[in-house]
Amino acid sequence: MFGTRAPKFTQKDVVGLAGKVYLVTGSTSGIGLELCKVLYSKHATVFLAGRNHQNGEKAISEIQSASLNSKGTLKFIYVDLSDLSTIRPAAEEILAQAERLDVVWHNAGVAKTIADQTKQGLELNLCVNTIAPWLLQSFLTPLMSKTSEMPSTQKDTVRVIWVGSSGHSNSPRNGGILWEDINFQHGWHGNKFEALLRQKGTFWKYGQSKTANIAMGLEAAKRWAGKGVLSLTADPGWITDTNIQQGHPKWVIYCTRLFMHPIEWGSINYLFAGISPEISEERYNGKYIIPWCRIGTSPRDDINRMLPENGEMLWEYCEEVCKDYMR
Repeated sequence: MFGTRAPKFTQKDVVGLAGKVYLVTGSTSGIGLELCKVLYSKHATVFLAGRNHQNGEKAISEIQSASLNSKGTLKFIYVDLSDLSTIRPAAEEILAQAERLDVVWHNAGVAKTIADQTKQGLELNLCVNTIAPWLLQSFLTPLMSKTSEMPSTQKDTVRVIWVGSSGHSNSPRNGGILWEDINFQHGWHGNKFEALLRQKGTFWKYGQSKTANIAMGLEAAKRWAGKGVLSLTADPGWITDTNIQQGHPKWVIYCTRLFMHPIEWGSINYLFAGISPEISEERYNGKYIIPWCRIGTSPRDDINRMLPENGEMLWEYCEEVCKDYMR
């Protein structure tokens, strides 16, 4: 069903995960929910992170109903990635309950919203998709490094998965990140296609955040070298029935769905990047995984050329804007 690009790793290839501990953000619907179903069905402990307790309870009930014989554990963690003040409490709650943490999928994301700025004055797409995940991860990396040193942990199995998208191609020119106006506060930096859709700046804002995630995956791999934690960015592909298109015109949603894949396909690249035994530090660390289960690059030369520089600048930018929320 995958055509000429059949994945070498699917949900059927996931073996028993008893004793493993995972964190999935944006886990109460869409791809995140599908991923949690697979992990729980293989007896893992899964932290579901989201911003709505009721949706969290509903998701847990749905996951449990799908795998009645699972010996795994499900725990909901409240976090709102559009509000940096909620990040540390969420991390502390996880750290208080977990003695190990094997893989984190920073799955939660936005692509179109009415409110463009967060409570902290940051561009919403970049904050939710990149900055807040970076901040959350900053609290979790020490535990993950400790996990990698445990006798029960196999080499290269502790991993952090950032989320990419083919939408990164719709990002600002000259590298994909608009450093001179990263929060899009000084006028419209759009293009003719956005003018047609009357979504000024939306494509570039989302595209910028996804370019940032590719750069973040590469930069984290460099900075975590020797700590036992791998970093990859995974593009889940064009998947239908997710919340990422909320706010788009109905005709845009209808047209794009003609090219989309079923929701069940959404977790394939996530599972490959996070679980597959094929992943090794030597070959995959810092790489960008595209559908299905392949190392890929951006189709834009300016983005590929600027990734190392953007990664370093982005990490320093996150440190600066998050400094008051790291104490």
